[in-house]
Amino acid sequence: MDRLSYSESRLEVKRIASLVRLRLSPEEEKLFSIQLSRIIEFFDQLDKAPLDGVEPTFHPLEVYNVFREDTVSPYPSDKLLNLAGRVKDRYIWIPRM
Repeated sequence: MDRLSYSESRLEVKRIASLVRLRLSPEEEKLFSIQLSRIIEFFDQLDKAPLDGVEPTFHPLEVYNVFREDTVSPYPSDKLLNLAGRVKDRYIWIPRM
């Protein structure tokens, strides 16, 4: 991984801020640029770790499905609609988000 220079990391911070529609002050740009450079330095250290003979691990713990299979069971729609807060023309009405 190539380390970003301070000016490159500052440009990257500006680009990310514009993507997420944030307005950053020059002080914030400087702070985030320094922090980004430190994060990249840390990943550079991780890249240099000796991993000869180490198998890749995608998940450190054995993963298994703890959920049950879905089963379809009939239920009267009128009872379901009565449980809803608001109903309009047999549809559950919710406020626009």
